[in-house]
Amino acid sequence: MALLKNFCEALPLANIQPKRIMLQTGAKNYGIHLGPATNPQEESAPRVNLEPNFYYPQEDFLWDFCEKHNVNWNVCMPAGILGAVPDAAMNLVFPLGVYASVQRHLGEKLEFPCDLNSWEATRCLSSSMMNGYMEEWAVLTDSAKNQKFNTMDGTTFTWGNFWPKFSSWYLMPYEHPSMDDDVYTEVITRFDPPPRGFGPPGRYRYRFKLVDWAKQEKVQKAWDELVEKYGLTCGKLQDMDIDRIFGFTDGSLMGATFDLTMNKARKMGWHGFVDSNDAIKEVLGEFANMKMIPPVEG
Repeated sequence: MALLKNFCEALPLANIQPKRIMLQTGAKNYGIHLGPATNPQEESAPRVNLEPNFYYPQEDFLWDFCEKHNVNWNVCMPAGILGAVPDAAMNLVFPLGVYASVQRHLGEKLEFPCDLNSWEATRCLSSSMMNGYMEEWAVLTDSAKNQKFNTMDGTTFTWGNFWPKFSSWYLMPYEHPSMDDDVYTEVITRFDPPPRGFGPPGRYRYRFKLVDWAKQEKVQKAWDELVEKYGLTCGKLQDMDIDRIFGFTDGSLMGATFDLTMNKARKMGWHGFVDSNDAIKEVLGEFANMKMIPPVEG
């Protein structure tokens, strides 16, 4: 809140009168991180107040400020953002690049950490470049003023469709989810009812977590060898905040279908599209260029 409040309140002090203020929040607006939410997620959905969410007071402050100062606004809500940045926390792609690079270095397969439900569930991803283009469209489109928009790539994405492509980029074999129920650990989301307001909590299963995988001695030794071989700049795994960095990807791999509908923006003239599979490969290449992961071979 302080970040947004200090910025906005500095504008009149500097005699700056903006035409439009863009606030980017995210899909947690719908409570998807707390359990099953209503699908598809539409911008008109009510707030989920199962626990505090800083998006909501940010919105309230922005709307009050804009009304007081005669400024228009937009709020855009992406899902998991695909982009390469030096601080890789809450970054879906960096842990995937570490995982594939180490597994290939060890001569092991690219195992899928979760079950068949997670493999087949449709997901939304939001490429950083596409987010930027859409947010530019929103603030420059008069009819889009004072509107909230979902912001995603516009493609149907599943881990099951992605995983064979992913393995081919690293020139290595992969495994389907195991059909043996005994290998899985079940996680039950903590709110009953969940964010959708009815029905049972979510039940998700994982075979292993990347957080635990990254703490293995053989994995950390392999990563040290890759750091030395390729002159990587991000350092040892044991010096990283593994829970913070790899936990976000674990949560993205394990879970139910969620779908941010783009109907509202499309009806108003936005038709941007990118294949999230291609975007992930591009981001892996950007991380490699930044010397944060080894090169992508395929």
